[in-house]
Amino acid sequence: MAKKHRKYDMEYNIQAVKLSKELGGAKAASERGILENILYA
Repeated sequence: MAKKHRKYDMEYNIQAVKLSKELGGAKAASERGILENILYA
């Protein structure tokens, strides 16, 4: 079964990056329900 590719809007991405700067990448990714490496792509 193929993995479903999620597409996030620009506002979601901006908020995720801001959160990662405040809390750190691992905690921000956990709170957003995404993989940590997505924040660094």
